[in-house]
Amino acid sequence: MDTEKKLSQIWKTYSARFNASRRLKKESNYELWIPALLSIYVLAMNILQLLPGFKLTPEKQAYITLFTISLSLLLVVISLIWGSADTKLKSENYHNCALEMKGLYDHLEFIASNQDNELFQKEYIKYNELEKKYSLNHEYLDYKIIEIKSVKGFAYFISFIQYKIEYYIKCILVKHLLIVVPFIIGIYIIVN
Repeated sequence: MDTEKKLSQIWKTYSARFNASRRLKKESNYELWIPALLSIYVLAMNILQLLPGFKLTPEKQAYITLFTISLSLLLVVISLIWGSADTKLKSENYHNCALEMKGLYDHLEFIASNQDNELFQKEYIKYNELEKKYSLNHEYLDYKIIEIKSVKGFAYFISFIQYKIEYYIKCILVKHLLIVVPFIIGIYIIVN
């Protein structure tokens, strides 16, 4: 592999790692706020039953109890799953890896500009060492945004919209559903 291809490979890898770090940081924020919101839903529904001016039929109280138990169970499950995922730690690892690869890229780019191919090949080995050190695999979406940036004109617009839709479906949709669906169900139980 020639010097330009190797530099391009490192650039793509560290760029994808920065993208992965940003994506995981967003996911970590959702993993913090969703359990908090679900807890508020459970508390609000239980407090609602205790309000003196709010009369509930025994059937409605049973539905509210079933709903809050189900929501509490969901809360425990997602807290356990997300707690074991270590998303914030993974984000930091991706970021640290990207920083080290960026430093290596800058160093190798300087060596390449001086046309010292022997030193370049010797220093390039550090790229493989970084790959082994961090042992991280970013998602396809983290790399895809890099490819999109090379597209020009209207094709860029279409590619970017496709990427955003794919990103939303893969990374955010379920989290938004976890926020909105319990709220709608709770309101439905109260109103009907």
